[in-house]
Amino acid sequence: MKINFNRKLINSLAILLLATAAYIFSGCGSGSGILEVAVFYAGSPIPLQAEVPVDVDVPTCGPQILSESVIVDMDSRGLRNVVLRLEGELESKEPAVDITISNKGCVFVPHVAVAMIGSKINIRNNDPVFHTTDTYINGKRFFNIPLLVGQPPPPPKTIEEAGLIEITCAVHKWMQGYIVVHTNPYIGITDESGIFSMTGIPPGNYSYVAWHEELGEKKGEVEIKRGQVSTLRLEFGDVLKPGDENQFEAE
Repeated sequence: MKINFNRKLINSLAILLLATAAYIFSGCGSGSGILEVAVFYAGSPIPLQAEVPVDVDVPTCGPQILSESVIVDMDSRGLRNVVLRLEGELESKEPAVDITISNKGCVFVPHVAVAMIGSKINIRNNDPVFHTTDTYINGKRFFNIPLLVGQPPPPPKTIEEAGLIEITCAVHKWMQGYIVVHTNPYIGITDESGIFSMTGIPPGNYSYVAWHEELGEKKGEVEIKRGQVSTLRLEFGDVLKPGDENQFEAE
């Protein structure tokens, strides 16, 4: 399917290009390259966010929650929450960045996050109701934290392996979140316009994996050139039907 570039997407890409140019001309990226990623939904029709009924803590959560499993910009078809990682023995002096997962409005914020081995997860409860944050990494129990109202936040948890962390709440069954953990910092996630930029990449040819919670994985190759911008344009098709394979593969 042919994707038309609308003004909103063009503006978003223009901002990325300006930031990229500033990065290169500042000298920070003289020995490295930049990858600009744009991801689109190519299925038909464009799916709307499903309304999930709420039957617990309605005064706080509201009568319904909008599902975040597939979020598509209706104008540009940009696909949100696609995680792309570069594979290989990539070293970086950048430290692992800690992340915060908040229980807010009876959803996890952010719905999808990225991290690196060594990152710490901070858990917060911004709601006036009881939550739990129950996590599994690659199908194995990681931690389960009860979040009582008015209590201090729990200590952070350190991530010690790469893969997919799935997050749920035992009280509010519709709550679902994900953290994709990588072995190096060359990982990013698309915004509401379906784009993101990755900087400071050593020149070379890399395999990449793009993952979406509902639409599966795409794999390919990309070349990063010294001091230049490489672009990667991906399309994901229709929402997978029950029984279709969507297995996260951790390298």
